Amino acid sequence: MQESRRSSVAVCMALAAVVGVSPTDALAAKKDRPPPVFRLAGIFTDNMVLQQDKPIVVWGWAKAGSKVAVTLTQDRAAGEKGMAKAGEQDSGKGTRRPTGPKADDGAYAVTVQYVETNPPKLPTQTVETKAADDGRWHVTFKPAKASFQPTWIIARSGDDVIGVRNILIGEIWVCAGQSNMGWGNFNRKGREAASANFPGLRYVAWHDSWYKPLDDIRRSVAWQVCSPESAQRFSAVPYLYGMFLHRYLKVPVGIINVARGGTLGQAWCLRDELDNIDNTIVKTVLKDYDAQTAMWEDPRQVERIMAEWKKACEQKKVEHAEKVAQLDSDDPFSFVTLSLICQKAGRIPEAEQALMQARQIAFATQQDPDS
Repeated sequence: MQESRRSSVAVCMALAAVVGVSPTDALAAKKDRPPPVFRLAGIFTDNMVLQQDKPIVVWGWAKAGSKVAVTLTQDRAAGEKGMAKAGEQDSGKGTRRPTGPKADDGAYAVTVQYVETNPPKLPTQTVETKAADDGRWHVTFKPAKASFQPTWIIARSGDDVIGVRNILIGEIWVCAGQSNMGWGNFNRKGREAASANFPGLRYVAWHDSWYKPLDDIRRSVAWQVCSPESAQRFSAVPYLYGMFLHRYLKVPVGIINVARGGTLGQAWCLRDELDNIDNTIVKTVLKDYDAQTAMWEDPRQVERIMAEWKKACEQKKVEHAEKVAQLDSDDPFSFVTLSLICQKAGRIPEAEQALMQARQIAFATQQDPDS
């Protein structure tokens, strides 16, 4: 069962890249897309996790036809030398800056981590390739065993060097679906986060979407090491699930959260698989979907759609403000109502805040807003 649900880093990262940009971002990129500079795909940042026991695929972009050499290593001297070289050239070309743990501030802290005995050794590997006509390149490394040993990826093309550090090898799990998978607040979060010092648990998430698969993530994302500070920003289910896996499997765990509120089940299916379903309803849905999204290939149509959407948003904000103004600030049930209004409007953080406020007032007045 586990094998069917987990996948190689290549498949996971490809799924992560599906949820990429908003219509306005895509339109801007389409209008004035610069030639590809030497860079890694957006999912490759410091603190990431690579899938164990599967071929490790690394990809990115460079000048068409240029040679690219990528090194995967756990040799600290080689890794830091590569990062130092990349740091010297860091001028906005995509180099990943070090984002390791914070310096010791003198405060008391306890960190939960596994201590390895005779960890598996990952021999340094270098694979060379050439960028295609569209600038894209990729290399594949042999499968590696799970390990808490710090790992580096160093990529070179001509005189350019880019790198990623503090990588671990373990389990990659993708969390997808609707808002319940992206919901950030949960009971006892303050208590949970205070003890969430698990450097072997890593998390990355972003909120964006487009109507078809994209080549890369168009937003700047960063993998986060689980700590009392960063855990506050983790979604509830991915955090609790990832923590369980980390403790149970005793290997590094990386969570990619690409949940998007309001999405339908078919949005998470491969189009080829949907096309092969011999069902009248499915075929009708796909036909309507193609008709609706065909206009999105036309920048002028996208501008019109977005203008209408922004106008509708402004109107809903006015209606929302009017409803909020009618609420009783001392009545917990008013805040429950506000939470439902916010949820319906897709304003999840405000919905969470309103529900918490309702519970606080109810606790003080001995009322039950959940009844």
